[in-house]
Amino acid sequence: PSILEVAKLRNPNATGFLTTHADFWFHPSAVVNETGLRLEAIWHLKDGLGIRKVEPGGLHCLSGMEEILNDTTWHWFGRRNIDSWRAIDRLHQVYGYDRTVCPGWSDGWYLPRSAWDLFANVSSEFGPIVHEVAIPTVLQILHRHRGVPLQLDGRCWGGCCSGGGGADVIMKRPCGHRMDLVQQATRDTLESMLAEDLKMLRRRARNGKA
Repeated sequence: PSILEVAKLRNPNATGFLTTHADFWFHPSAVVNETGLRLEAIWHLKDGLGIRKVEPGGLHCLSGMEEILNDTTWHWFGRRNIDSWRAIDRLHQVYGYDRTVCPGWSDGWYLPRSAWDLFANVSSEFGPIVHEVAIPTVLQILHRHRGVPLQLDGRCWGGCCSGGGGADVIMKRPCGHRMDLVQQATRDTLESMLAEDLKMLRRRARNGKA
């Protein structure tokens, strides 16, 4: 939440806040479009968490104390289910939100500026909880209870715990995780991809399609 306060001061005209893990790649020209990231909507990754049971919508959501505490389809970082239950139960008691938590792939996500204050308020309850539970749960609350539009993107390669994507994958897939930045070849590929993408964006701008 404090980062969003800094962002407001330093970027008064920003339309949103995009957060990615250091080894997550994306092609800006391919990710930001009508089928992917929209500036007025939450953008979040679909699937990618290595959970055996995923709902058709692409997330693994659990409701109620029994379901949350007894879930074994994910490792919960040493059975940290109880922390998630306590946080969502507090939010239910204070705001009436559903007692639902959603583990999800969180190496890349976007929050529109219109939802910054709401996110800061709700996420304060999830301080000690792992990001792969806290972030998807808060984003789902903003969508379901506050009406913030949501885009779940299933085009990204890999997942939370995938091995390194090779040069072909980085060049061809619009986004993904992870890339091995220790390798010079990977860094060269990333630089080349971004340079080509910049050329594409400049062509779009010249043609009035930016």
